[in-house]
Amino acid sequence: MKKLDLTAIRKGGERGSCCVHTLANVFDLTYENANGIAAQFGRKQNAGMYRNEWLPMLKAVAKKKRRTIVKLDKAEWPGKTVKTFSKNAGHGRYIVGTSGHLLAVVNGEAKDWTSGRQHRVTGVWMVI
Repeated sequence: MKKLDLTAIRKGGERGSCCVHTLANVFDLTYENANGIAAQFGRKQNAGMYRNEWLPMLKAVAKKKRRTIVKLDKAEWPGKTVKTFSKNAGHGRYIVGTSGHLLAVVNGEAKDWTSGRQHRVTGVWMVI
């Protein structure tokens, strides 16, 4: 899979695309494919998606790929911030929510600009 260049996408004017990046990173899709799927689920260019839009999208793609998305209880989270979550997550694919933001953590690496930062985690879903 081609690595996503977040800065190039930002320079191109694309904003509010964290759900697209998450979809691409969690399921090994290209940004273009993930963006097309997000558009089918109601995402407009330069606009984000609400949880009631992105969660069904992620679950639908998981189902097509014969995967399951499971919400983890707070007690099961390996960290309270993006930095500690990534450090302690180990092997696996996670969808991590922070206040108004969404990112993928794949095998202990945050695939996002929030990597290494202290953004508080507000929700976690594991892809199995």
